[in-house]
Amino acid sequence: MPVLAPLTPERVVLPISSTRKVDAIREIACLFQSSGSVTDFRRFLSALLQQEQRFGSGVEKGVALSHYRDETIVDPVIGLGISKQGIDWGDGSVVNILVLIGWPDKHQKVYLQTVAQLASALHQNSIRSKVLEATDTDTIVKAIKSSVGSD
Repeated sequence: MPVLAPLTPERVVLPISSTRKVDAIREIACLFQSSGSVTDFRRFLSALLQQEQRFGSGVEKGVALSHYRDETIVDPVIGLGISKQGIDWGDGSVVNILVLIGWPDKHQKVYLQTVAQLASALHQNSIRSKVLEATDTDTIVKAIKSSVGSD
């Protein structure tokens, strides 16, 4: 399975309705709630928010990439949200693209590859521009996947 296979148009929120960091994370995470990929959603969300509070997402160029590995995650999940007006991330930065990654605890190597590929793709000005200018979720997913050769 290609590492970005879990990123699908159904797991992209365009636009994010939340204007606060915690609410935006919750809004994207809720995409995973009924998927069956996360066995204990409350635990997953709580751990994700705690990790964000302790370590942050490493916001750069308007992109926040929050990721978490745990045994409650049965199948990998990737969600993405776009906020054209930006979300105050509470550390002086503004986030326009929020990526959430949840990965099964046992697949560390693929998890790290996924985080690295998404970070690399969204670090490119051309990809970020395509994502932010997109008017539909299919275009967003195609832009990201094509940047890493994962169509």
